[in-house]
Amino acid sequence: MTGNEIRRRFLEHFASREHKVLPSASLVPHGDPSTLFISAGMQPLKPYYLGLSDPPAPRLATCQKCLRTGDIDEVGKTDRHDTFFEMLGNFAPTGDYFKEEAIPLAWDLVTEVFAMPVDRLRVTIHPTDDEAHDIWIQQPGMTAVHVTRLEDNWWGLGAGPCGPDSEIWWDRGKEFGCGQDDCVPDHCDRFTEFWNLVFPQYDQRGPIEGTSGEAVRRGLADGSLVPLKRPAIDTGMGLERISYILQGKTNIFETDLLAPLVDAVRQNSDQRTTLSERIIADHIRAATFVIGDGVMPSNEGRGYVLRRLIRRAAIHAQRAGLRRPLTDLAVMVGAEMREPYPELQQQMPTIQRVLGEELVRFNRTVEQGLEQFEKVAAQHPKTILGADAFRLHDTYGFPLELTRELAAERGIEVDEQGFRASMEEQRARSRRGTPQGWTLAKDLPKSEFTGYRELTTETKVLALRKDDKPVEVAGEGDAVEVFLERTPFYAESGGQVGDTGTITTPSAPPLGHAPAAQSAAGDSRRERRAEGIVGRPGSHNFRCPSEPSHHEGRDRAYQSACHGESAGGPALSRESPTTERGGGTGSNAPVRREVRRHRACCVLRGLDVRALRRHARHEQRRHRHRDDRLRIQHRLGLEAPRHGGRRGRRRPRAP
Repeated sequence: MTGNEIRRRFLEHFASREHKVLPSASLVPHGDPSTLFISAGMQPLKPYYLGLSDPPAPRLATCQKCLRTGDIDEVGKTDRHDTFFEMLGNFAPTGDYFKEEAIPLAWDLVTEVFAMPVDRLRVTIHPTDDEAHDIWIQQPGMTAVHVTRLEDNWWGLGAGPCGPDSEIWWDRGKEFGCGQDDCVPDHCDRFTEFWNLVFPQYDQRGPIEGTSGEAVRRGLADGSLVPLKRPAIDTGMGLERISYILQGKTNIFETDLLAPLVDAVRQNSDQRTTLSERIIADHIRAATFVIGDGVMPSNEGRGYVLRRLIRRAAIHAQRAGLRRPLTDLAVMVGAEMREPYPELQQQMPTIQRVLGEELVRFNRTVEQGLEQFEKVAAQHPKTILGADAFRLHDTYGFPLELTRELAAERGIEVDEQGFRASMEEQRARSRRGTPQGWTLAKDLPKSEFTGYRELTTETKVLALRKDDKPVEVAGEGDAVEVFLERTPFYAESGGQVGDTGTITTPSAPPLGHAPAAQSAAGDSRRERRAEGIVGRPGSHNFRCPSEPSHHEGRDRAYQSACHGESAGGPALSRESPTTERGGGTGSNAPVRREVRRHRACCVLRGLDVRALRRHARHEQRRHRHRDDRLRIQHRLGLEAPRHGGRRGRRRPRAP
């Protein structure tokens, strides 16, 4: 039974029992800032359980994409740990049914649909859950001997809905565990848990001392646990885990969900390393889905998790001597998952591009870091100091795990405690260097911006702030924030250069000694405004007559700066540009004529045109970088360069 068939049979089983099957939600949580990624099947359905919105049906079933990286260091070392997995589950968020129906539904699936032998199935329940015990022993083939009470069978978050849960286990055989005839689940590796049925039937309103039977009974007695009027159902079964059981394998990496990737790595590597093969297969599969859901590599948040997955796979690809590009494995993932996730195939060009670019960046990082690592290893042949390991990480982007692995190959230890201490010191320095006196925007004085119409404004000083605190007076040499009632100064925003100028008060020269609540005149520097606008790409400032412009007011101010005219005076005609010699025709011709006209205007006014030259050089560099990227993609087999590389593309000419 393939993984695709198991997924299909599960959903069909519950669809035939009045459950609405929902598609998998994105790995990126929607409206839930408490976590970076979806890590459980119930997580996208939390609004239904919390009563924030109504579910599309009282009974639901899903196969949800999930990602967990808390045990990333265990991936490949055990038979069941992975980062990306699919969670099969059935749900009753509004209490449409409870244990009396959830347990028989689960038992029918595993014994009838999956045809699992009853004598190799075990069940665990919470010590206080006599109701679940009575229902379980009524199921065909189940006996009280195969039901075990465990204190760990409890689900809760410390407050709110909570309750007992019941798990179904598979007996792998005595040879996989301690060998004792009376062994029970959770004692050794003989039993594998593959389905968890959660019964949120209480509202936790106070602290309880653990999850033992006595602790729960005391919580019920003192009111810390209050029974819910409508208890719910939430179940979860890992597709990879049930697949290796039903397919007769010994671990998840032998299932048809992961085995093709593991085999591809093994057949194209110089060294056969089980750990590296598993890590590469798991991490590339996870990265493929994460990129497919719109996450890009970065140094924080979700992007950091993705970057760590890709770079960890790249490290083990180097160790195994993998000759095949990792982007090829991403293509394999898309092909294997095209039935349940067709959108993955559609996004494959983007996935390949992002993965390839990150691998190129990491290769540069590794080259720089290896040189520094060799120097550190030569200086400290026995133990690499934590400070040195942190410098490799912080300055050269060299991952600690790569330092650890390279050091182990040379018989050198790494002071990881010192590394963590250096990391914490850096975080403390960052916190000290970050201003703590942030002011809420709603508490700041309101200001009217007049810079679209004029460069000099009669106004009033509303407030002064110095060192993040309000002050009444600012003296010469003080660095202060000035809040004006009306201001002509354009703030730096969205990549635009902020204005500079003077604020003059009646009682003193420009802010030589300015008290708050005094009238003032703000004068924005004409040259600064003009140079700032000229320095921006022409597409931000000029438009064809038929196109709207979000910068029209700023353009008018620019024209005033060039011509020395007021905002209401004559300016260059934008709607009916005068035809000039060599001006050309077409929809963009007015734009080109306007650029030349404004350039000439700057020269006549004595303004520095170096900004225009800088912009032209920037455009040239941008095109060169694009050509380099296309060639890299071509070498990686990601995307063939269009127009034969550089041929056919226009280059901007420097003035």
